[in-house]
Amino acid sequence: MNIVKKCALILFCLFGITPGIAAGPPAEPTLEQQKELTLADIRNQRKQIVAANMDITADQAQVFWPVYEDYQSGLQSVNDRKINLIEAYAKAYNANSLTDQQAKAMLGEFLSIETDRLQIKKKFIPRFQEILPAKKVTRFYQIDNKLDSIINFELARSIPLVQ
Repeated sequence: MNIVKKCALILFCLFGITPGIAAGPPAEPTLEQQKELTLADIRNQRKQIVAANMDITADQAQVFWPVYEDYQSGLQSVNDRKINLIEAYAKAYNANSLTDQQAKAMLGEFLSIETDRLQIKKKFIPRFQEILPAKKVTRFYQIDNKLDSIINFELARSIPLVQ
């Protein structure tokens, strides 16, 4: 099984994604469609987990969720870059064609992605602190970090080391 399909399968299993019931035999979705459905489901489940664990009032929720959506939108381009990097690595790995120059560029992109992710997280702290007490903001970042850690662990477990 190639690395892209393995990562998609892990995400499907990790987040309990199952195909819906349709009339007649379901059409086999393309890998791109599977990826989009998986990512949409991850975003939805992530929001549900945050909602279930934030313990915010209705008034706080009215101002929290729009900022949360902005935060997620800010991370979207970083997440897209990470997916593209994994796909590029998978393609080179499966073709056994990864060069030292490509590996160096991929490492640079990985570090750039992590730097950009951290900058976005830092940028949103004041916005969250304007609407929630510091303890609840900290709780949100803990939840967010735990969700990131689960996903990163599953990806790391499925992505083979450079040969």
